[in-house]
Amino acid sequence: SADLAGSGPGTLLSATTMPGVTSTFTGQGIRAARVVYHSTSGDSGAPTVVSGAVLTPLGRAPKGGWPVVALGHGTLGIDNNCGPSLSPTLMNLLPIAKVVINLGYAVALADYQGLGVKGVHPYSDARTAGLNMIDAVRALRHTFANTSTRWLALGGSQGGGASWAADEQASTYAPELDLVGAVADSPAAEVTRVVDKAQAGTLTDDQRPAFLAIV
Repeated sequence: SADLAGSGPGTLLSATTMPGVTSTFTGQGIRAARVVYHSTSGDSGAPTVVSGAVLTPLGRAPKGGWPVVALGHGTLGIDNNCGPSLSPTLMNLLPIAKVVINLGYAVALADYQGLGVKGVHPYSDARTAGLNMIDAVRALRHTFANTSTRWLALGGSQGGGASWAADEQASTYAPELDLVGAVADSPAAEVTRVVDKAQAGTLTDDQRPAFLAIV
């Protein structure tokens, strides 16, 4: 029943069922689809193609449709095969999604640009990840019609930065959606000082691998 019409941000290139997810014990009671959708580069404004997973509860939706939680995942890698939508456990995020779904919400989980589909993943670019989150909500609504325009951004670590950036951009980028709030847990809000510390030779043992990921 997915709507594949249109070509703007959030419109679908494809939507496929996820039996690997819904056949698991945790995935019972969930409708799930892997989506490939249009989005936007936060760096250049160029159109991009991004993948993700969209999920809703089974049963009758409340009046106005299932409200939406957009989950921003933390660091999972930088290769194309590191997208959660390629995994039957959503890279171990399925239990989190199930808790949210059991509370009566639909879930939009963006892989982020360059994860899940071919392309370069701009790891430290929270602006791009935020746009990918917003467009995942749009893609969810094109996939499952009984979903609301009301949504919340929720993420940790890299996803915290994505949630923060989604909050900053949503009102102008997606005015048709009703963002009710954003939760940004442990976002990497300022990474330039990590580079400064690297140049000064003062990185801690914990900061060294973070520096490599940023580079």
